[in-house]
Amino acid sequence: MIEHESSEETPKFTPNQHDSPFTLIQPEQPPKATYLTNSSDTFLSKKELNDRALCIKLRAEGITKIPGLPFEGSDQKEFDQFSERGVFEFIKYDPNGTHKNIRLFKSRMVREVKGKNENSFEKSRFVIAGHSHADKSYIPTQSQTIQRVSQRLLIAIAAFLQESTRLELRDIS
Repeated sequence: MIEHESSEETPKFTPNQHDSPFTLIQPEQPPKATYLTNSSDTFLSKKELNDRALCIKLRAEGITKIPGLPFEGSDQKEFDQFSERGVFEFIKYDPNGTHKNIRLFKSRMVREVKGKNENSFEKSRFVIAGHSHADKSYIPTQSQTIQRVSQRLLIAIAAFLQESTRLELRDIS
């Protein structure tokens, strides 16, 4: 056997991390936005995120002294008003029984800080995605509620209808 003398040291073998069958290389993730504080913030618009941040800021500065979490009181007030007026009631959903063939619509709370100064207050609105209702052929997408001009037109038309016609209108503001 012939030995070769070498002044250089033989390099040590270091396995490539990519050669291992158990190595999972994940792509570098973009940094998360600083304004996302929990998973429910994911579906908020920029305006809603700004209002939430303003709400927290006004509370921290002592400008608003509303108890509870941000928008907790205004959310409860919105649901209480609907319940008191009999608009809806809370029931347990049964997908295999009573509610098997009932279509559900998506809904969410739209939260806003009104005033945005020393007289500011929190406002919540419960909105339902009625645009996906099969019986509706057209709903103006620029308005979540009936427009004021439409309300007035309905009232004017109702004046000329027969006495047996019933017309109800709620929450004109």
